[in-house]
Amino acid sequence: DRKIFKQKITTLGGTILIDASGSMQFCGEDILEIMQLLPAVTIAMYNGRGTTGTLRIIAKNGKRVADDYLNRHSGYGNVVDGPALEWLGTQSAKRIWVSDMHVFGATGDISGINLMSDVSKSIKKYNIINLKNIEEVKEHGLKLNM
Repeated sequence: DRKIFKQKITTLGGTILIDASGSMQFCGEDILEIMQLLPAVTIAMYNGRGTTGTLRIIAKNGKRVADDYLNRHSGYGNVVDGPALEWLGTQSAKRIWVSDMHVFGATGDISGINLMSDVSKSIKKYNIINLKNIEEVKEHGLKLNM
């Protein structure tokens, strides 16, 4: 009767983008806890130096990078907040941005009014939820997926 195949299973997930600049703190254990809460989650982090920044996928499809990779590529400055948020806007919903909102452009550009205006536009345009730290993600992750 094929009834067994009619049931839908919802797997909690979405996309989490982490500001991995020096002002943020997280570790591999945090990433594992998030993956247990949200098994279908994709997690990326970004940071940079000078005029160059990088966005790295650190967890996807139930797999994640090693702790030494996280440690090696964390810290430095923000540099690419805007492009990282644009990338997040193209990913699966729910979209969560973990950032303390200390937004800086290339070479430490702190023209905060313009940068924050761009960030605010991206958040509204892509329906991005901003959480201040990894602890908030762990606390609210399940609620945000309902």
